[in-house]
Amino acid sequence: MVQSPTTHGSDSAQSPEQFLEKLKSALRRNGDFPASAKIVCQLRQLTSETGTTAAQVAEVILQEPSLGVRVLHLVNSSFYRRAKPVTTISQAVIHVGMKPLAEMCAGLVLLQRFVSESRRNSVFALRLRRCIVASLLTSSITLETTQITGASSASQKASESGYLAGTIAELGVLLMAYYFPQVYDSAIKRSEAKHQSISASIKQISGLSPAELSVEVCKTLDLPHIFGEIVLLSECARNGTALTHEALTPDLELQSRSLASALWVCDVLDTAQSEHDISSQIPTIAKTTGVPPVAILQSLQTLPMRLGEHYETLELSLPKIPFDLKNLTIDPNAKVAEPAGITGHPALDQASSSSQPGGLFADYVHEIKQALENQEPATSIIVTAMEACAFCLGFDRVLLLLAINNRKSLVGKMMIGTVPGIEPTKISRPIGDDHDQYAPDNMAFMKGQPVFTGEPIFKDGWPIAALPVGTGKRSIGVVYAERVGSHDNEELSASEQAAIQILTELLDRAVQRG
Repeated sequence: MVQSPTTHGSDSAQSPEQFLEKLKSALRRNGDFPASAKIVCQLRQLTSETGTTAAQVAEVILQEPSLGVRVLHLVNSSFYRRAKPVTTISQAVIHVGMKPLAEMCAGLVLLQRFVSESRRNSVFALRLRRCIVASLLTSSITLETTQITGASSASQKASESGYLAGTIAELGVLLMAYYFPQVYDSAIKRSEAKHQSISASIKQISGLSPAELSVEVCKTLDLPHIFGEIVLLSECARNGTALTHEALTPDLELQSRSLASALWVCDVLDTAQSEHDISSQIPTIAKTTGVPPVAILQSLQTLPMRLGEHYETLELSLPKIPFDLKNLTIDPNAKVAEPAGITGHPALDQASSSSQPGGLFADYVHEIKQALENQEPATSIIVTAMEACAFCLGFDRVLLLLAINNRKSLVGKMMIGTVPGIEPTKISRPIGDDHDQYAPDNMAFMKGQPVFTGEPIFKDGWPIAALPVGTGKRSIGVVYAERVGSHDNEELSASEQAAIQILTELLDRAVQRG
């Protein structure tokens, strides 16, 4: 059986569950982070109770050494634009708002624990910078959006609480880099070699996406569960899929969409070579996540100033962002890609056709062939094939299912994309001639050929494709792919089906080689 994605350079493969357990063990052994989480929860609980006074919130803030000074520095910074200086924490609570100030303090407490490591490790320093940028952008985008849309002053104050959501969204990867720097270094090298985001490389190496890591950290540290939900909802927003939650309030939706935009912008900043690379992405980010493009632009323009103030507050000397963001403009000629989960896939014409040797799909095929020649592990080849399905053929979800129990069932191992409320590793599907003949994964596994019909695994998926990983007795599983939100019953085109067939043959060669 193929193992889950492994840590490069490690002696043995480890599953996402094993990696997660190591991270949880490290957190339990280190008292700093549980202690920080306790303060976060105290502040959150206070602000959620009716009758809480500014003095009570101030008392908790002042229990943490130096936090009060840092808070006053930020409250008097240019972002809040106070006419008169705020001199006490109680005044700060009143002027900024109890909840947003408490959540900003909570974020500062969490980040403070990483300062010493960032001074020793330049790679870690860049990740800490990204975490701060994500926090500042989420906060700013939510505030700018409420002002642009004409929300009330009360709603504007509520929206400022996006700061902590941005911090927690990055917390999982930050802790990975803190406790397991060799794993994070491997992700960086893979990102550079494959010309992809570090987030994608982290998923391939650990088997867990940055969002999944952060949600699990939330659970382990007993941080307020709402932030884990915001992180998961932000992934839906970035995929262009509908946000579903049993208590989806306007503020919750706004924070989720703002966080999705902020994290996307962080990815762009990580890989951009020029200001044009950044400005050209703003329209697509805005259209997909549903936030005004001006909110993203204005947040980017003020980012250098706010970032400098944060560095001073936390006594950090992290690298500056190497772009002139203050004069950034939106590129009026930028091509806006359609949200992948809502309508169409404009990249398909140039990327998915197997008849175009210069297209992105051809690059993936070449990479897999090179991997086969170099005798690379089947695991790596399977992940690359999944990426081709997601990034070239426009599938919103790509799920790897592996056979267990003497080939009597398929269980989920990893997934590109998300399904709200569903963990890939908890998916189990029966296989065999006596089971559902309309299940595409069962048909693909039993027949040893791609399947494009049948009942989707997830109710909102269509069109679909199921690729056997190996054929006959060599078959070890299925790669299942689907798009989301298509209501016109459109089938995959002939060129798309041909591309799937090519990937199937390459996967069979990977398994056959052993």
